[in-house]
Amino acid sequence: MLMMYTTLFCFMATFSSQHTVTITLNQSLQFNDTLVSLDGTFEAGFFNFENSRHQYFGIWYKRISARTVVWVANRDVPVQNSTAVLKLTDQGNIVILDGSRGRVWSSNLSRIAGKPVMQLLKTGNLVVKDGEGTKNILWQSFDYPGNTFLPGMKLKSNLVTGPYNYLTSWRDTEDPAQGEFSYRIDIRGMPQLVTAKGATIWYRAGSWNGYLFTGVSWQRMHRFLNFSFESTDKEVSYEYETWNSSILTRTVLNPMGSSERFLWSDETQSWLTIATRPVDECEYYAVCGVNSNCNINDFPICKCLQGFIPKFQAKWDSSDWSGGCVRRIKLSCHGGDGFVKYSGMKLPDTSSSWFNKSLSLEECKTLCLRNCSCTAYANLDIRDGGSGCLLWFDNIVDMRNHTDRGQEIYIRLDISELCIFCSNSIACIISLILQKYIICYVGSDRNEWNGILLSSIIECFLFHFIQNAVFSFSNLEYEMGSFFCLLVLLITFHSFTQYLNKRIIILFHSTNFLHSRIKFGFVRSWNNHLPYYLLSSVNYEKFMSPTKSEIIKKLIHWKHMKETEENDIQTIFDFSTIDIATNHFSDRNKLGEGGFGPVYKGILEDGQEIAVKRLSKTSRQGTEEFKNEVKLMATLQHRNLVKLLGCSIQQDEKLLIYEFMPNRSLDYFIFGLRFHAIKFIALSLLLPSCSFHANVQTDFSDTMRGKLLDWTRCFQIIEGIARGLLYLHQDSTLRIIHRDLKTSNILLDINMIPKISDFGLARTFGGDQAEANTNRVMGTYGYMPPEYVVHGSFSTKSDVFSYGVIVLEIISGRKNRGFRDPHHNHLNLLGHVWRLWTEERPLELIDDMLDIDTTISSEILRRIHVGLLCVQENPENRPNMSSVVLMLNGGTLLPKPRQPGFYTGKDNTIDTGSCSKHRERCSVNEISISLLEAR
Repeated sequence: MLMMYTTLFCFMATFSSQHTVTITLNQSLQFNDTLVSLDGTFEAGFFNFENSRHQYFGIWYKRISARTVVWVANRDVPVQNSTAVLKLTDQGNIVILDGSRGRVWSSNLSRIAGKPVMQLLKTGNLVVKDGEGTKNILWQSFDYPGNTFLPGMKLKSNLVTGPYNYLTSWRDTEDPAQGEFSYRIDIRGMPQLVTAKGATIWYRAGSWNGYLFTGVSWQRMHRFLNFSFESTDKEVSYEYETWNSSILTRTVLNPMGSSERFLWSDETQSWLTIATRPVDECEYYAVCGVNSNCNINDFPICKCLQGFIPKFQAKWDSSDWSGGCVRRIKLSCHGGDGFVKYSGMKLPDTSSSWFNKSLSLEECKTLCLRNCSCTAYANLDIRDGGSGCLLWFDNIVDMRNHTDRGQEIYIRLDISELCIFCSNSIACIISLILQKYIICYVGSDRNEWNGILLSSIIECFLFHFIQNAVFSFSNLEYEMGSFFCLLVLLITFHSFTQYLNKRIIILFHSTNFLHSRIKFGFVRSWNNHLPYYLLSSVNYEKFMSPTKSEIIKKLIHWKHMKETEENDIQTIFDFSTIDIATNHFSDRNKLGEGGFGPVYKGILEDGQEIAVKRLSKTSRQGTEEFKNEVKLMATLQHRNLVKLLGCSIQQDEKLLIYEFMPNRSLDYFIFGLRFHAIKFIALSLLLPSCSFHANVQTDFSDTMRGKLLDWTRCFQIIEGIARGLLYLHQDSTLRIIHRDLKTSNILLDINMIPKISDFGLARTFGGDQAEANTNRVMGTYGYMPPEYVVHGSFSTKSDVFSYGVIVLEIISGRKNRGFRDPHHNHLNLLGHVWRLWTEERPLELIDDMLDIDTTISSEILRRIHVGLLCVQENPENRPNMSSVVLMLNGGTLLPKPRQPGFYTGKDNTIDTGSCSKHRERCSVNEISISLLEAR
């Protein structure tokens, strides 16, 4: 990915290069001359890109061998097919002339200089001054930034004269012309930093809160940088400096719209990516529509704000959140409204906001209540306890939870939405009825029923009192809040005495024995006020019976893991429950078998279908892989990851229980029919005396496969896998590398949504760790990248390679491993795709079982292009998954792909035997059935 932004430029000088530190009147720079800053950090001169004769005048780092251009003067008008010259005129203008002395570009200086001098400062700023020793700068390149934001440069908007400075992306990695993305300060309302695609906001960094922009994580407050933001009546500006001038850093807006901060490492002699935006799906502007909140750790990630409901419920349920949310009850305005507090937030879009720097938070609240159009308020500056007032009007747009720290905002609601006791009373009454019914069913002593009901009523009131106390204090109603706190303390004391008598049972929210919203007599309210668990005063001994204790045993039967790992487990199933569910692990229920062991279909007592992975005693994977998968899957939650329901360990039995995928795995749809046809033909040839009947209908026909896996679904699957990987690599709590990504590990639910599965080989990385090595190479040949197979080195780029293989397999309908190019037997699928690409015949790759419409041929070409970028031999050339997601959805030009891995042009075979010589073991599981797929 680094190569996308660090381009090697070819200097075509025929004479020795000449260096100077200043240019004076009528002096010039030829193609082989350069202007150098006094400290030798930056250099300016003419350059051209590799394989191009277009000449540009730019600035780059002098001491870095891989030329990194930070500014281009004539970015939109290169000098073509002639020798370019730069001159400083007697009026102080910088002009670029072509071979015929025609003016190509000019600085268009409006002021006339007496003694103009051009100089390159140590900050990388090219300036024209009036006199060599003066500070009277008449023109500077920092006022006309390109795609790079350097220390000391200001992004600013002049509120009086109108001009403002902002970054614009390059059109392509080898074309510095102005692209479609801009990185600028939006001065409407409260100024905020935004990245826009054309006139549309792409994502926001948010408004300034005194320390940083509200949309920026505190973890990105780098210790070596000092950020500053100034907002006056005349100008709004943003800049940053390094604490040490020897630090080389830059922020680049790339052609795909991502902004990345790079830091030069003298140790590795390369640019390190230390920050990137957007960081996750919640970063994109208004991804959840209006009046909603995005939380990347929730599933689904979008939720309506309290007091709001989806505008289009059906679309919302299908994860189309663009319609946003509307108020359940309109604001009454005249004394009948209040506020609900949200903490740890990125503040919403401030383009339609109003602000005042001198008002207090209480004054801000009063001012909002006086205006019927005001919908929310917050502090403008969070330093020193908070100050200033920021008001929103109309809809709340683009708000999200921060992963570490954020800001507080108060959302206006009708008073009826804030009456917590009233809104939850129905839920509480239903809870009590259900609880008594369930206790009647499982309880063994019916004399306890009334005590159970009484205790539950008390606890229900406890929940309400806690909520009302929080609400009262948040609205500064201290007397009422203190009253509710006293009630909470009294009821807590009662519950504590019950606990001392060993009459408390804690039932966690993740049980599978009750409906998802009924947690043993407790209905979790729809507006998420109530907690996830229930404390019920029940006689422990009388409740526990040999036949009715299963739900409790699940909480105490996990003996094979450390105490710190117990919280990672969603549900511990009793082995007998799974044994019954799978019909005693009968062959009829067997779905398939992989390196882990057999996989069975099961049905629980409540009718829920499950997939059960049973660790084989002879499995190549052992307890460590089992524990690894349990710990990872218990902490991961994303719509494109398979859901772990629980696990079971009893003596030598180790089971993993997953949600059942009725549409099997991706490889079944891509290769299933072709594989069965080949198998039928092979058996017929080997045993001609036997009679075989190809029961194709037991799988699906060509027509049925075409209906189930058309191009629209193919594109959705390709993007879904990408978003799942992006979550693993960047958005989850830990950076996770799958290491065994393949089509058989991509499961499809009933709506054909892809789910990544099988995390037995996955590895977690710390925040600063980029790659690792192993002596135990495991995975599937055909999907493993060359650096992993040969050297045991793996990183997030390893998964990117596997993803690229999957993309090309989906489009072609052929496996990478085992495929032979019909015209070149030494080429596998990657080599075949590369040959078609270089011969400009990529559409010949398309699976003949999928109909092609000329209207989507460009979309197919884009995905072939992205697939080739992902399988490039050098991992540094491969894009990261955030860029892949942008590439799949954007309309920008993509960089040129380079040669794929395992492509030699002569022989692409890999000596698998070498693995046994240098590694502990290798897993070649290409033809095995997916561990979880529903066959």
